[in-house]
Amino acid sequence: MSSFFISAKLGLEFTGIYAIANYIATMVEIPYRSLSAIVQPRVAVALRATPPDISTATRLFQQVSLNMLLVGSIILILIWINIDLFFDILPNGQQYATGKWVVLILALSKLINTSFGIGASSLGYTRWYYTSLFFTLFLLMLTIVLNNFLIPICGIEGGAWATLLSTIIYLPLLLLYIKWRVGTYPVSKGQLKVLTLGLLMFGANYLMVFVVGKLIAEPSLIFRIAEAVVRTGIVAIAGLLMVYYGNVSPDVTELIQKGIRMLKK
Repeated sequence: MSSFFISAKLGLEFTGIYAIANYIATMVEIPYRSLSAIVQPRVAVALRATPPDISTATRLFQQVSLNMLLVGSIILILIWINIDLFFDILPNGQQYATGKWVVLILALSKLINTSFGIGASSLGYTRWYYTSLFFTLFLLMLTIVLNNFLIPICGIEGGAWATLLSTIIYLPLLLLYIKWRVGTYPVSKGQLKVLTLGLLMFGANYLMVFVVGKLIAEPSLIFRIAEAVVRTGIVAIAGLLMVYYGNVSPDVTELIQKGIRMLKK
């Protein structure tokens, strides 16, 4: 919806910049599309049982939420640590680079949505399904108000902030209502491990950027591409090692173990 407000208030040029930023941020939610298609039928069976199998539904919500937060955070970090190089390589990249922070803000919004969206969708499988309409209307009104207020102040970043703030306000209210009515919730202690992991990955990246910047003042584009590939590989491998040895997600740990066994064969 923000793109319509940006088009009306700022013009088509800014709409194009916002659209490119949104396409990049959409990469964060790609894993959710396939995973939700697998999990939602199981959630529907659990909640439509007589009586509803709340423990199974809650376990599924927490499992999917943890894994989506983990995978989505890693994708977001890999996008963000290479965002400047991406705009340098992209044709007319300097023009689109004005949407750099829009990418981060929208990616955070999509990360929150995909991490807790499977829990939010559970309302549709219960006898309180009709109340989801009121939450949708609330989200619509909130988005309209925030876009009207923030875009004139912050430009295209205001549209991104409107999306993120709408998500931050709407989603916890919906999850609290679901907790009250249904008794399920997607929040777990493992998500704190994921947030800690994300901070460590960001810290490792910026430490390497700082060291390279001190050693080479004005690197060439070819050097920057090579350095970005190496740095991304180091950050990704370090993240996987922390996930594995920290047992952040049992599902991801099992997947890594399967990969290791396949490599040994």
